[in-house]
Amino acid sequence: MDINLESSSEIKFDVLNSDVQDYSVPFVYSNLSSPITLTFINKNIQSGYQIYANNTSLVYNGSLLRTANIDLTKINCGISFQIVIKTIEEECYLCNLHFLIPLKTEENHIYEGNILETISTNGVGKFYQF
Repeated sequence: MDINLESSSEIKFDVLNSDVQDYSVPFVYSNLSSPITLTFINKNIQSGYQIYANNTSLVYNGSLLRTANIDLTKINCGISFQIVIKTIEEECYLCNLHFLIPLKTEENHIYEGNILETISTNGVGKFYQF
């Protein structure tokens, strides 16, 4: 599912009680066991840079940052969002979350291509009833 948040500030999820067959719509299982997966794209990091690739293919991943001599401290970023849960009984719960986007881990570095990081929210955010 690809949702462009430049045109929308919220995503509403359908609550399901069984296995999902249609992954093109946002959903969450009724027991809230569904993971939240976020991806992002940094835009306009460098313009007018020319790469001369002799007998090599051009790969659009983090290795381009190294080739273009992009200083990683200039592209550090994070993501913030709210999770609002409304129960069948109309009770509402809210949790504000903020994560820094890692550009390197113990095993990977963005200069080597891509980074996949799993972040557990245990202890990171608390839900408040409103």
